[in-house]
Amino acid sequence: MKRIHHARLPFVTTLILILLLLCLVPSLTLGEGSEYTITWEGIIKAYSGAGGEITVPQAVGEVPVRSVTHGVFSDREDITALHLSAPLSVLETGAMQNMSNLSELILPDTLRILGRNNVSFLSSLTSAIVPESVVYIASFCFYHCDSLQSVTFLGAPPVMEDNCFTFLPDDFVCYVPDDLLEAYRDLLPKEVSVQGSGRSAVAVSYTTPEEAFTFDAQTGTVVRYKGMDPYVVVPETIEGVRVREIGDGAFSGVHQLRRYGGRHVGHVRRKNV
Repeated sequence: MKRIHHARLPFVTTLILILLLLCLVPSLTLGEGSEYTITWEGIIKAYSGAGGEITVPQAVGEVPVRSVTHGVFSDREDITALHLSAPLSVLETGAMQNMSNLSELILPDTLRILGRNNVSFLSSLTSAIVPESVVYIASFCFYHCDSLQSVTFLGAPPVMEDNCFTFLPDDFVCYVPDDLLEAYRDLLPKEVSVQGSGRSAVAVSYTTPEEAFTFDAQTGTVVRYKGMDPYVVVPETIEGVRVREIGDGAFSGVHQLRRYGGRHVGHVRRKNV
C-alpha cells in the first residue's frame, strides 16, 4: 500500500478508506464472567457464551461493538441463530465459518466489510440479506453453503473478490435491485442465477463527521483522523473550507491501512464538482 503524500488534488476528493483497527493494546475483558472479550477499540476477540440463538449486543459494557475478529463464532456447532447489531461495521477474516447448525443470520445495516471466509461452510443456512451498507466482500464468502437457496442484496454492488458465491446449490438465486440487475450480473459468477427483487436499490449517503478530523483550514489539509470507525469518507468541506489535501500520516498511528484477502482495500475515489 502506497503512503498518501501531500498530493494536491485538482478537484474535490472523497477519500474512502476501509480500515481495520489494529489491536496493539491488550484485550480488555469487561466484567467477571462476561461472555465477550473486547478491546477498547470495540473489537470482539472471543465469545465464551452458550449456543442457541445469539444476539451480539450493540456494546459490551460501555464499549460499542465495531468489529468481530477471526474465529470468534467459527466452528460453533451449537449456535443456531446469529443476530449482529449496529454499530458493527467489520466482520474480519473467518469470524463465522464452519457453523453446521446455523440456520438464521442477520447482518446489521451498519456493516461495511465482510472479510475473507465468512458465510462459508454454513450447511444449514437457507437465506441471507446483504444490507445496503456493505461496500466490500472479500474472497470465499457465501461459499460451500449446501442449503443456501437465496441471498438478497439491498443496495449498490459492493467490491467483490474472487471465489464468492461458489459451491452453492444448483437452484440458488441472488435477488438484486431491479435498477442494478445488469451490474450485478456482471459482478457475480456466471453460473449464479441473478433475478430482480422487485425493488429499487436503497441509496446510502454517508460522510464521516467533521469532528473525527484534525483540519488545517488555512491550507485545506486533513492533518489527522481521530475517529474509531473503520470506514471513512472524508467530507468535501470541513468547517466550511474545501478539503484540498490529505496530510502525510493523516491515517497512520492508531489506525493503519491493512490488507484483506491478499488485496489492498484502501483506495481513493475522486469526483468532479
